[in-house]
Amino acid sequence: MIGPFFQNILYFSITFIAGLYLIEINVKNKTKLYFQNFFYIILAVSASLLFGLQDGSFRLINDIGMYRRQYDSINNFSDIFLQKTDFLFYFIFYITKKIYHDFNFTLSFISLLYNIFIYLALKKISKNYYFLFFILLSFFFYYNLGSNVLRQGLGFSFYLYGVAYFFNNNIKKYLLYSIIALGFHFSFFLPIFILLGMKYFKKLDLLLLLYTAASIVSLLRIKVLDTLLKIPIIAGVYSNRTDFNYNYYDYKVGFRPDFFAFNTFFLILFYFTYKKIISPEEKFKYYSFLGTYIILSAYFFLMFEFPFSDRYGILSWVFIPILFYPYINKIPMKNNPIGLSFIYFFCVTIYIIFNFKT
Repeated sequence: MIGPFFQNILYFSITFIAGLYLIEINVKNKTKLYFQNFFYIILAVSASLLFGLQDGSFRLINDIGMYRRQYDSINNFSDIFLQKTDFLFYFIFYITKKIYHDFNFTLSFISLLYNIFIYLALKKISKNYYFLFFILLSFFFYYNLGSNVLRQGLGFSFYLYGVAYFFNNNIKKYLLYSIIALGFHFSFFLPIFILLGMKYFKKLDLLLLLYTAASIVSLLRIKVLDTLLKIPIIAGVYSNRTDFNYNYYDYKVGFRPDFFAFNTFFLILFYFTYKKIISPEEKFKYYSFLGTYIILSAYFFLMFEFPFSDRYGILSWVFIPILFYPYINKIPMKNNPIGLSFIYFFCVTIYIIFNFKT
């Protein structure tokens, strides 16, 4: 993964510009941020190069070594289908290898593709998309997805782009880009159908009850893994991955208070936001994303018995930057003490907590 020094330089450059935009919005009452396209592209390309130009070492904490072995094994088009899933990801290996046979070139291409579709997604969600970019880059998972967990990273970016179409009521394109996301990482089949289902399931209290029940089950370490793996689709997707992880890695399993606190904090913040939204139309739209986040968080807690459970957390974390949109888009809310200044300093604090641990 990228070194902490360069990551911090990148992040605080983004933070400085976001701070200038914060002044533009709060002091000068600007509704549109100028030059954000220029700054976004420069910084996103910088991130892509940092992600791509890594040494590909075979450290156990890094997936890059595994990708290097897979890259070396794919020489013919038929080799793509020797993999069990995620064929689009291996197709990129095949194509980039034909263009220029260099592993770092392939990593850079994948990282650039990752950032391009995040850019396109955020631009569809808000005209002040740079601030959403800043929020996303404040979280640890952005860097892990772009520099290490590459299959799920591409799935994340294409699914986020699909969700941006859902945000704008274009269900056909939501499904199109969601299907592409499946080609990179099949785990995204869960959020695809859950988000669609939120249009018809309007019981927030039941979703909160589900969240609580999953938390208790996870805390008590009640085994749901065996039952889950009896479901054909889930078994096909996850059983081989958990076997691989158990055999080759030493990873903490069981209740994770750090991840539980992380998701629960955002649930409280987003629930508070939902209650403050005035417009019924905006409230219903927000409910769709909030409800999906709640269900996927509950699923995440149940997966604490899996090794590398953070990989399942990504399915819920994809909705975190989206759920900040009422503040960026200035959706009318009643008696709301939270503003962009709070969000700005909160995000910087989150970044410092996760990246400057003693």
